[in-house]
Amino acid sequence: MRLVIPHHLSAVWVPYRSRSPYLTGSTGAGLVLAPYAVAEKRRCGCTLTINGVCVEFVTGKAVEKLVGRRACVSIESPVRLGDGLGMSAIASLSLAYFAGGPPLERAGRVAHVAEVFSGTGLGDVAVILAGGPIAVRVRPGAPGIAVVERYPVQGGVRVYLRRVSSLTTPEMLEGLWGRMREKGAELLRWFLRVPTLERLVEAGRRYSEALGFMSAAPDDVRAVLDELVRRGELIGYFVKKSVLAAIAWGDVPELGGGEWIVMEPAPSPAMLLD
Repeated sequence: MRLVIPHHLSAVWVPYRSRSPYLTGSTGAGLVLAPYAVAEKRRCGCTLTINGVCVEFVTGKAVEKLVGRRACVSIESPVRLGDGLGMSAIASLSLAYFAGGPPLERAGRVAHVAEVFSGTGLGDVAVILAGGPIAVRVRPGAPGIAVVERYPVQGGVRVYLRRVSSLTTPEMLEGLWGRMREKGAELLRWFLRVPTLERLVEAGRRYSEALGFMSAAPDDVRAVLDELVRRGELIGYFVKKSVLAAIAWGDVPELGGGEWIVMEPAPSPAMLLD
């Protein structure tokens, strides 16, 4: 049995706290991405292995406490934990499912609560269980409580990704909570008036500039991206926490190798494969 789980790239988000971890979360808008991560249960030793490497995962301890059982999981993914693409939610969902069993939505609620307790995420679990390609969280909370609206994207779009900093989710939430709520709410309203890919990318750019994320992108890289935007090959770019995302209408040879990872928008949510 394998879990196949999409990645999630938020462009804009608005965090919410509640006395209940099930109601805590975020609204926001982003892209659901493929290639998908593939998770499998493995013989216990290391709790979480990503791409063959045992990783320390604090949220895994919260999952184990909530479920009352331990599972060990191996995940294959084109990205790493901490890249800002929902890997913490993917790992939490996988551990919760393989420790606690079906249904997947129940495992999602466990994963969401574990993320809230650990400070590692506020909305990715609901999105990866809903699908995309554009996913808009209009009500925060755990799966079953959160409301996620989905919008289409034309075929052929490419998302080029490159890690540019080491900012962690707990650091981000601690230092930028108020600014994220203020600017995120403003830009989410602006995007929802015309919920297109172009508008999403522009909202992401404005958001990442307002929060200071964009400064992590090297000047020479930004110069190349600005030229590609000017030529019409890129829709635009923004920085989500620690990852620079450049969104294009199709293949862009200048971004096709080296430190860049290439992904594409995907509609399907997390699913089980025999």
